[in-house]
Amino acid sequence: MESGWIALIVLVGACVLSWLWSLLTAPRFNVRGKHVLFTGTENPLGLAIAKKYAKKGAKVSLIGPSTELLKAAQSELQKVAEEDASVFVFECELVDSKQVEQAVQEANTFHGRATDHIVYAASRRIKTGYFWEQDVALMKEAMDVNYHGAVVLVKAALPAMIEAKNQGRIVFVSSVDSLEFPVGCGACSGSKSATRGLADSLRNELLLYNISVTVFYPGTSSYNLLDTSKGFKTTTSSNDGDEESANEGSITTGYSTFTDQSPAATKVFDKKAKVLINGLWFGQYSITTTWNGFLLRMLSNGVEPRNNTFLEWIFLFFVGGYHFLRQTVKERSLKAPARAGTAAHV
Repeated sequence: MESGWIALIVLVGACVLSWLWSLLTAPRFNVRGKHVLFTGTENPLGLAIAKKYAKKGAKVSLIGPSTELLKAAQSELQKVAEEDASVFVFECELVDSKQVEQAVQEANTFHGRATDHIVYAASRRIKTGYFWEQDVALMKEAMDVNYHGAVVLVKAALPAMIEAKNQGRIVFVSSVDSLEFPVGCGACSGSKSATRGLADSLRNELLLYNISVTVFYPGTSSYNLLDTSKGFKTTTSSNDGDEESANEGSITTGYSTFTDQSPAATKVFDKKAKVLINGLWFGQYSITTTWNGFLLRMLSNGVEPRNNTFLEWIFLFFVGGYHFLRQTVKERSLKAPARAGTAAHV
């Protein structure tokens, strides 16, 4: 009995020491005066993240395919930034290498320093459906925005980041879909998984240059992150009209629906952004917003660094049971009739 208590105390002590070590070695979230290059601020989550950076005194640059939407985001950021802060905007197609290279060069010139942080939050989701029902052209578009755009941007900005030696950081906003792979989200899951693979490879390579990489897996909200070229939608859910127009641009929880510009929606995305910033403060590589995402991330950790090694080792003893229960519920739900108004994952 005594040996059991000793083992428990040792395990708890190891977890606490691991957490204290993470606290002592944490890079913190010191972005004042740093140049942060954003994509995806046309969607609510990307904008919420950018606001966190702007409030902390970062020099913000926004790039994307629509000047109108970029300027709308610029206006929102200037409301929360310091009075003398300037937000640079540049219209470009994210998969066009020449346009993105020009955007990076002009952003660096505008702020007088190389890019310190990249936050790739651009996202393209297509209407949920079985894989064989999906339009291949739309799937390619999702891959372009979710993956190829990230490749192009990082490749354009990285040489100057390496030369500057400013302890840079690259943040990829992925999705819990790349951990959970829900039925009907094959197109999104595939492209988001590609982004995760890119992040894993970059992390290992950029250790040589003291540039850190983070992957953010926002959980279910459930907001339909449309392509950035469409920007904000304020249509409310309704039983009238076709199903696609009724659901587009709204957030559906299990109990209510509200538009993406409502106070409730703002609170949802602000909470997700806070989770990301807290993870960046600790220097975490993988950041999730839900228990489901946390447990699935542990199951598929691979070569990724763990946030608290000893604690996660303990959790792994229970993850098997969780996974069994989850699979049982999932299989039963697939056999049951679909409920109307069920939202996709984000």
